[in-house]
Amino acid sequence: MNKITYYSRQYGLNITVRKKKIMIISKKRKAEDQLYVNRSYVERMTHYNYLSTIINDEWTNNQEIRARIGKARSAFNRMEAFFKSHNLPLDT
Repeated sequence: MNKITYYSRQYGLNITVRKKKIMIISKKRKAEDQLYVNRSYVERMTHYNYLSTIINDEWTNNQEIRARIGKARSAFNRMEAFFKSHNLPLDT
């Protein structure tokens, strides 16, 4: 990260730590993996929502599957009255 900070400054770009977070993706979790920029600690995340997909630091899809099932259940429950209605015309 020090190299990124160094080269960014050469082009007039500053890395603002308060806006940055990191995620280290690995099957083996290491609590000591920490990142500092200009002596400021960068927060480590365990999961992130990117384009409506949950990405986690262990590269598993359990959270994603649970989230999608929850969204489907919610959509189905909103349509429940429609599905149970006996007054729907059968003409197409």
